[in-house]
Amino acid sequence: MLRWGLIAPGGIAGKFADALTALPDHRLTRVAGRDFGRAQAFAARFGAQAVADPAQMCAMDDVDIVYVASPHSAHAEQARLALAAGKPVLCEKSLTPDRASSQALCEDFRGRGLFLMEAVWSRFQPGWRRVIDLLQGGSIGRVQRIHSSFCMKPAYDPRSRLFDPLLAGGALLDIGIYNLSLSQFAMQAAGQGGVTRFDIDGELAPTGVEQRVEGALFFEGGARASFVCRLDGCSDNQMLIEADAGWIRLHSGFWHAQQLSWQSADGARQDEAHAFLRNGMEYEAQACAEALRQGWLEHPLMPHADTLATLGLIDAMRAQLGAR
Repeated sequence: MLRWGLIAPGGIAGKFADALTALPDHRLTRVAGRDFGRAQAFAARFGAQAVADPAQMCAMDDVDIVYVASPHSAHAEQARLALAAGKPVLCEKSLTPDRASSQALCEDFRGRGLFLMEAVWSRFQPGWRRVIDLLQGGSIGRVQRIHSSFCMKPAYDPRSRLFDPLLAGGALLDIGIYNLSLSQFAMQAAGQGGVTRFDIDGELAPTGVEQRVEGALFFEGGARASFVCRLDGCSDNQMLIEADAGWIRLHSGFWHAQQLSWQSADGARQDEAHAFLRNGMEYEAQACAEALRQGWLEHPLMPHADTLATLGLIDAMRAQLGAR
C-alpha cells in the first residue's frame, strides 16, 4: 500500500484523490492546506485525515509520498517540506516557475536519495503510451511536423492563478507546458533529437503575464513543432503528428486524449479508443509506485532533464515577450 499525503486541497487535488480510489494499492491518508476547514472537508470526502501544518503532515509515519497541488509559486517551498521529512514528491506542473529553481530542487532531492517527479500526467496515459509505441516502431516514418493547440477563455481575474504574476500565472506555465513538453516527448520517441531554436509571437494580459503565445520549435534534422496556447480564445485543442509515411492525431484535449487516429504507409486509417481506468491521473500515481519499488530517483518517462529542458524554453520565451 502506497500512502499519500496531499498539500493544497483544490480542484486538481480533488481529481488526483479521486484517481487514487481506483487503485487498490494506493490510499490518501493525510491532507494539509492553508484553510484547515477546507482541508477537513476534502479529507472527509476521501476517507483521509486533515492536518493543520503541511510540514507536520510530511513527517507523519503514515505518509509514504507527498503530492503537491498548489499554484506554481508555492511548489518549491512545499516540496522542500517533504524533502526535510525525507519523503519523495510528485509535484504538479510546472515543477517551479523557472529552470534555475527547478534544477536546484532536483539536485537537492537527488542529493538526499529521494524521488521527485513533475506531474505531467499525459506521459503515462494509455493513449500517449500508444503514440510513443507507434513513433518508436517507425509506424508512420520520420516525423516532419507537429501542430498542437491548447486554448481556452476563462473569465479574466487579475488575482487568479492564471493571471496573477505573484502566483506565476500565464499561458505558458499553466497550459503551454503541455504543448512544449509533449512535442519534445514525441520527438524523443521518434529518435529525432532536441530543440535547436524557437520562434514565437504573443500578447500579454493587463497583469503582465502572457495570455497568448504561438510559434514553433525547430529540431535537429529539420522537423518543427508549431503550437498555440491562449487564455483569450478557443481552439479544437488537438495534436497532429505528420511524418513522411503517415500521421497520428490525438483528438480534442490532446494532453488527456482517449481517442486517437493514425495512418501508416499502406494508407489504412486506424481509429483507436484508450479509455482511462478512472480519470487519467491514476497512471502517474502508478508510475510513482513503480519508481519507488525500483529505487529510481526519477522516472524514465518524465526525467528531470525533460522538466528542465521545457522550463528553459519557457524562461527564454517569457523573457522575449517581456512577461512578468
